[in-house]
Amino acid sequence: MALAGAGGAVTGAALGAAFARRIDVDWDFAQQNSADDFALKNTLDKNYDIQEVPKLYLAVTSAATVDQRIGLGFLGNRKRIKERTDYAQKLIGTTLKPDYEKKLARSLLVGTSPDYQLMMAELKRDNGIMALYFDMFDMARKNLAQAVSLRTDDARARFYYGQVLKLVARTDAERELARTQLADAIQLDSTRHFIPEAELQRALLLIDKSDSSSQQEAVQAIKNYITTYQDAHVEAAKYGASLPPNMEILYDYLRLLGETRWKPGFPEGSSGGNGMLIMAGGGAGGEAPVPSVASKYDSSAKAKVPGTRQAVGKAVTVGAGMTRAGSTVTGVASTVAPIVTSKK
Repeated sequence: MALAGAGGAVTGAALGAAFARRIDVDWDFAQQNSADDFALKNTLDKNYDIQEVPKLYLAVTSAATVDQRIGLGFLGNRKRIKERTDYAQKLIGTTLKPDYEKKLARSLLVGTSPDYQLMMAELKRDNGIMALYFDMFDMARKNLAQAVSLRTDDARARFYYGQVLKLVARTDAERELARTQLADAIQLDSTRHFIPEAELQRALLLIDKSDSSSQQEAVQAIKNYITTYQDAHVEAAKYGASLPPNMEILYDYLRLLGETRWKPGFPEGSSGGNGMLIMAGGGAGGEAPVPSVASKYDSSAKAKVPGTRQAVGKAVTVGAGMTRAGSTVTGVASTVAPIVTSKK
């Protein structure tokens, strides 16, 4: 036991010393330039506009100025960014200039495309959600605002944008924008009911207004939250484990293809948590609902207050005999998708 304790003390001291130092990737100047040479040349070979690269470094510098945590790593280090910006501009103006001008004259350079904009909308949304989760509110607000501007029909982007606006709002105009975003999220989610929490967040904003009309709206929003939350979890029990775990992603694909209302029917012979048989059926128009995805700030699980966070990807109780666990879907932009399983 004594040896184990001594070993633990040594290990703890070593780890403490390691983390006391700045955690960084110690690339030397030559390696840094070599990496940038490769990246810039390949970017131009793919016909992307390399004049956007200095703008990227400027955006990272601006973000690191607002929140110093961004500057803790290699990419956010302001000294490194200045070096890389200067080097990129030098390459663009000398070595890569002939090829760049040829492609520019032939209109081969791509600054953007519809597919790129859609990819960026998802990336901005998911980056904004993660920034919100880590209380990086300014970064979350900027990313989610861009996501909403790039893709107006994304209910989750509007929901999280409304949430961050609610948290940072200082004026009536900002609070009204938060209410508008949450109302739009509710409308966009009216068919699939993935975000019942939007009703509750809207109610919390309306409660702050003293007029009777807003108070009545708040009452109705709370009622809507309770019934929508209940319906979503009853429906989740009906589906059991019959749906793919990445339904959010699949619905994103369907929306991109113009299908915004379709939902699968309930499986034949499915049963709820109490073991009773539930007949197959569907919602309005032969459609059936899907499992809901609670917000990372779901008030039913844990109130969002400064310094407390609900863990992403942890199992959350959703009903009698049922659990839901988050799973990370890797790709261009990571997101959290639902998994519904029955306890045995």
